[in-house]
Amino acid sequence: MSDKLKVVFYRHDAPVRDGYDHNFFDFAIWKALPELLGDVTRVELDCSYIRVGTDDKGYFDPIDGEFDIAYSDKCAPTRKPGKFYFAFQSDWRNEEPRISKWLQVAKPDVLFNLYSPAQTLIDACAQYNVRYEYTPWFIVDKQPWVEDKVTAAMSTGAIGNHYMWRRDIVNKLLSLKRSDIIAVEKMELTYDAYLSKLCQTKYYCSGGSDDDVPEIASIPHKFIEVCNYGCCLVSPHMPFMERAGFVDGETYIKLNSVEELPSILASDRWKTIGRAGQLMVQERHTVQARAAKILEVHKEMTNAN
Repeated sequence: MSDKLKVVFYRHDAPVRDGYDHNFFDFAIWKALPELLGDVTRVELDCSYIRVGTDDKGYFDPIDGEFDIAYSDKCAPTRKPGKFYFAFQSDWRNEEPRISKWLQVAKPDVLFNLYSPAQTLIDACAQYNVRYEYTPWFIVDKQPWVEDKVTAAMSTGAIGNHYMWRRDIVNKLLSLKRSDIIAVEKMELTYDAYLSKLCQTKYYCSGGSDDDVPEIASIPHKFIEVCNYGCCLVSPHMPFMERAGFVDGETYIKLNSVEELPSILASDRWKTIGRAGQLMVQERHTVQARAAKILEVHKEMTNAN
């Protein structure tokens, strides 16, 4: 990758930390990605996110200089900050007005979507002449394969109105009353403890985000994360699964009913599918792969050599 491109990254504030460096927009996007694009300048801003109904919040003046590539979070530049200007997008549901306003006033060239397959997001990009690219969450550090695993199954994370499958999966796993199953209704493990257990886990069983509306159910960050650690993902089918590399029986196991969980856990399919899912993620969903995609789109849109 070229080291001749001049790159500038803006963010409105540093993320809040809870004792472990796992904020994705910090460690993956702010720290790991820029260095792979070129000579980077990072700029911390004192503005806030763009808000609907206000005219003076969320804007910033770009620094002087000619930059080939510019990135910002959801604050808006008062002029284009680089020849090629992009951003990443995660949550869209309940954020539609704010993100739409940002697309309108910031005028990025490309929005790289980590998360939501909602057609309304794709339509909003088209409305404001912003190129839409689906690029799922990615990993920074590849994890080794562990052959000897002691945890049969694991399911963690928030459960609420937007996590219908996850709730049912946790309840079913808990009903099995097995000491080799970790199923918690909230993130009761610290993040580093959670990571330390992933490499010892055969099956990670979970649903997507926003799956109370099946057509917008989203592949969460943890699907990429757990596969990187060698877990065999067990999940219902969702939009963009194949597009992201999740193929039933090859790189994950499709769950049609929670009643299938006991037979899945009794099998040794995790050995081949878990390893294949890990290799897929470590090839397709790395920070290096995302940098290559950004440079590919940059070259295409700017006719750069």
